[in-house]
Amino acid sequence: MSEETNKTEKKEKDTKDGWDKWQIVLGPVGGLLTAMAVAYLTYSTSARLSSWQERENNTRVFTDLMSKREDAETGLRKAMFDTIMQSFLESSSKSGPSASQNLLESEVLKMELLAYNFHEALSLTPLFKDFERKLVKRLSADPSDKVAKECLGRLRKVANDIAEKQMAALKSADGENSDRFLTGTFQEPLNGEYIKKTLILGKVTHEITLGILKKDPDTEELQVSLGVRTNDPRRGADADQTYQRHTVFWVGSFEFPMIDNTRLPNDQFCAIVLRVLDRDSVTNTVPYEVDVVCFPGSRAALQEKPYYDEVLDHLRQADSTH
Repeated sequence: MSEETNKTEKKEKDTKDGWDKWQIVLGPVGGLLTAMAVAYLTYSTSARLSSWQERENNTRVFTDLMSKREDAETGLRKAMFDTIMQSFLESSSKSGPSASQNLLESEVLKMELLAYNFHEALSLTPLFKDFERKLVKRLSADPSDKVAKECLGRLRKVANDIAEKQMAALKSADGENSDRFLTGTFQEPLNGEYIKKTLILGKVTHEITLGILKKDPDTEELQVSLGVRTNDPRRGADADQTYQRHTVFWVGSFEFPMIDNTRLPNDQFCAIVLRVLDRDSVTNTVPYEVDVVCFPGSRAALQEKPYYDEVLDHLRQADSTH
């Protein structure tokens, strides 16, 4: 019994000595591995922090450059706007039926500068219409006035160019938010026809009903009836998803969609664009095209700010989706 006990004690001692030896050997190795792990984590964290700081610095530099660029551009545009408007108002106060040819051409040039540079920020419709009335009055007094004819053509070309630019900016990539509704001439009689089409903006469907109530061939304007029935599934099953809007107004070639539009729910807009084409020399008629576009408030002009209740509605919809 004593011999077996001695063998057991010896075996346990040998095992303990083995573990002690392994501990002596692995102790420094474990410390080395720990030191290497700490060094790796430190290096990795430092590298990531350095990369993040570099990105932040680059972003800050880029933002500062863009801000300075925008400030410089804003200053230039402000100085340009002040100069044009000052000279425009001064010359407008002197204009009339007896205005010289140079003054007419100068006013058209200023209208072109204003329209091409500030069409997204200003409602230029009153200026366009006022100048058009002066040209039409001058042509009615002297139909052979070539300068007035040329200025009127330039004025309407600017209007068509601006309408095309804004329509291109408002159209979605799939093109489902805009369509051509009507074509015709100002001289043909009304047929009482109403056109109904569907426009889609994101997940929102707008059912548009458009009809012409009156035509004015002298001013080349249309009185239209616009009905919009909106189905918005984003409002949730418990909310009323249908919204209806109806309005009647006059539209001409000097109303631009980003500024002259009809407000819809959820910070969306609907606009009618009238393009007046060149007079047909054979039939002596003036053709037109009528397009309708629905677009989000982010594409509208600067003064078209969302209402507070629309902002709150957006926030509630965003919370319901999370």
